[in-house]
Amino acid sequence: MVHVATTAMIATMKSIKRSNVIIEIKDIIQNEADHLLEKSAALMAALYPAHSNHLADKEQLFADNNIFIGAYIEKNTVGCIALVNKKTYAEIKSLFVDKEYRGQKIAEQLMAEIENRAQNTNIKTLRLETGIDQPVAIKLYEKIGYQKISPFGEYAEDPLSVFMEKTI
Repeated sequence: MVHVATTAMIATMKSIKRSNVIIEIKDIIQNEADHLLEKSAALMAALYPAHSNHLADKEQLFADNNIFIGAYIEKNTVGCIALVNKKTYAEIKSLFVDKEYRGQKIAEQLMAEIENRAQNTNIKTLRLETGIDQPVAIKLYEKIGYQKISPFGEYAEDPLSVFMEKTI
């Protein structure tokens, strides 16, 4: 399924100006984040064995009832994040910021927007899985209120995984 920009989507676009750079947060359309998903997959493959990688495929990210948004600088997609609706909770997937754009609080902005959109759909519990070799990500999640939990959903116990949750 391919998302098409609608008036409602355009109305949800947000722009944030940081040190002469405008970061726009909006829905991802078609192939705008393919390069980020490829870089994310390569990073995860370098950090973890295949059985400890839990990447969502593009079809899942674009599925009905899910949200897939990006951070844009000068029309270039520099970050992305998805919210996968699991009915009783939603799972955050595919948070990734291109290496050359890190340090500009783009991940924080993406997390804030995805949480805002979750609230607007009456989702109250957000969960995520990340890896032990991603201390910056873990620190970000803890800073914004996520707490470590046991494996959830289809996940099994894995010493390389960290499972987290936040009630919004």
